[in-house]
Amino acid sequence: MTETSRDEETVTEIVVDAPGDAEVLQIRTRAADELASGSVRVKITAIAVNFRDIHVRRGTGDIDRYPVVPGSDYAGIVTEVADDVTDVAIGQRVVGLAATGAYATEIVTPRLMVHPLPATISDELAATLPTAGMTASFLCSSSGVGSGSTVITWAAAGGLGCYLGAVAADLGATTIGITSTDDKADAARNAGHRHVVTYRTGHPVELVREFAPAGVDIVFDAVGGPDFARSFRMLADHGTVVLCGRAAGEPDIGNLAADFIGSRRNLALRDFSLMGHLVTNLDQIPGRFDQLIATVTRHPDLIPITTYPLCDAADAHRHIETGASIGKIVLLP
Repeated sequence: MTETSRDEETVTEIVVDAPGDAEVLQIRTRAADELASGSVRVKITAIAVNFRDIHVRRGTGDIDRYPVVPGSDYAGIVTEVADDVTDVAIGQRVVGLAATGAYATEIVTPRLMVHPLPATISDELAATLPTAGMTASFLCSSSGVGSGSTVITWAAAGGLGCYLGAVAADLGATTIGITSTDDKADAARNAGHRHVVTYRTGHPVELVREFAPAGVDIVFDAVGGPDFARSFRMLADHGTVVLCGRAAGEPDIGNLAADFIGSRRNLALRDFSLMGHLVTNLDQIPGRFDQLIATVTRHPDLIPITTYPLCDAADAHRHIETGASIGKIVLLP
């Protein structure tokens, strides 16, 4: 393709000029990026919406420079490769992970950040793999989840919750999912959680204790917020809470005095950020993608998917913010 024809090509994307409500997600068109050394150009066909995208839009996340194009997880087709890239072909389907920029019709990205896809996995399912799937994989491996482990997952019918159900179950753990409704409980069971409690039917700590009277080894808490301390009351002695999200806001640290710091039960607290982890572990990305592709091949229906057109990204964000979404929301350019 000549330089002139490339200059004539455009990219449509969703831009946040300044933090705010869903209305700040604005559709724009711009000239296509130049292809850098070591990179590939991908025509995006599906984009998963993560709660991190909402934090980026609100200005409460890890991005402090605007304007910004949200989005980190996508699937697509390689349309151009740099001269020094020899292991990816034009026309190949890939899944990709980016810091930002995926709410678009096209992305230019380092070769390392995309991974080939088999024909058996749809674009929509593939787009859910990077953040939700990879976070679940790293959480389980870094926390020692395995046969004999008992694990609780908050928001068990969300994207991360569904992947944690499948990954932990495949490792031999006993999984307990916490959800808010019966529909979400069904999705959590389908994903692999052996037991599911619906907290609107009773106190979550008491409900969990019916399945784990002595407490559990690990609580994966992607909710945080003012009630974060209750996760520590679900633990067995020497157990660990892993804070892996903040869907309800920052945890109220003041409430940790009795249930964590003063419990005298040798409890532990970890904070996990996928992007923070990958900074020093980029070489692990290909292997993790291979593992996750194997997981969704074994469990092709593990995660419900709802789609929106890319131009309706604001509606997709509003849907998630109602707390009613199940599984993953995926945008289609």
